[in-house]
Amino acid sequence: SSEALRAGQDVPTTWESTTARLLSLITWCFQGNLTEVAARYPVVLKDVRDRGDLYTETGLLNRISHMLWLAADDPARASEELKLAIARWSHSGFHFQHYWNLFSQSEVFLYQGDPASARKLLREGEPAVERSMMLRVQVIRAEWAHAMARCAIAMGDLGEAARAAKRIEGEEMQWTDGLAWLLRAGVAASRGHVDEAVTHLDGAAQAFDATGMLLHASVARRARGLIRGGEEGAAEVAAMDAWMASQGIRSPARMVRMLAPGNWHGDLPRLSS
Repeated sequence: SSEALRAGQDVPTTWESTTARLLSLITWCFQGNLTEVAARYPVVLKDVRDRGDLYTETGLLNRISHMLWLAADDPARASEELKLAIARWSHSGFHFQHYWNLFSQSEVFLYQGDPASARKLLREGEPAVERSMMLRVQVIRAEWAHAMARCAIAMGDLGEAARAAKRIEGEEMQWTDGLAWLLRAGVAASRGHVDEAVTHLDGAAQAFDATGMLLHASVARRARGLIRGGEEGAAEVAAMDAWMASQGIRSPARMVRMLAPGNWHGDLPRLSS
């Protein structure tokens, strides 16, 4: 009957709608539109919990929630929620939920200023990520390489970070160009090459602007203001702090430390290699 056909369409329609909302939230996270994420996230989360949709719920908790808790400057809560989320998921095989959990927890460690723990986590998880063939997906391949490279810069392994930047640039997308520029800026700053770092930050900010990745753009500009110094630099830092505050970000400095480690204001040793 037509009624039965419509009833049979309920499940795929619901799944498609929920998946679309999950992907929308992920996209807004990429863009840095955290006010939109913060407004919509609890509504979507309640809906999937009410329907017993563990797949989507675990995806939300493993990929989205950490950014909201980090914006609130509560990395402990972010980490705790990630632990609880993955504990409820299957430990047989390796799924997107496992990947998202690894990636998100590494960002929490970077936010906390603990790149050693972030890199250890990523290196231990890398064989499983490779076996899953997820690295065939460009966005995962690029963000995974970027996460590893951020750890490398924060730990002074600048050669590794420079090689990662070259690989990411090889993806030949404007948003990956932005990630590559950001890494090159971090490497240059950590070597004490201020002018070179500023040039790379200019390129990163422009690439992120063009692709709508406004949080990354603001991070690049805040780092540029820090390394430039003076009144102009201070004004740029203040402007970026104001923009991040508009997105609910309480600690712009820690957000920069997570997304763009580098010697912007003397917090890392200046290295020559």
